[in-house]
Amino acid sequence: MKNDPKTLAGLALLLPAGTLCLSGLLRFDVPPALIHPALVFGGLLAALTINLPRVLGVAARREGGALLGEVRLRFEGRLANLAIITASLLLTGVLLSYLLVENFQPR
Repeated sequence: MKNDPKTLAGLALLLPAGTLCLSGLLRFDVPPALIHPALVFGGLLAALTINLPRVLGVAARREGGALLGEVRLRFEGRLANLAIITASLLLTGVLLSYLLVENFQPR
């Protein structure tokens, strides 16, 4: 596998969210600029946005007056991109769940 710039960018964009989760589990201090919410969630969204077109193809065409659409998922040679997409979605779910649990107050 070659070092694809988009794959490497996706990995770099996952670092703030991964650092935030690991800093809580391993109890180490992280500079506040690295775990700013805009950087964390923006990085997760950007990693997803960069890597999703690498594995997902969307097409639409007209045939006989009807609009036909298709979504294709490519697995061949794209395991790193799929791993980044999965990690991005899982980290987003973990952080949003934490936000809900931390801020929920029963009435």
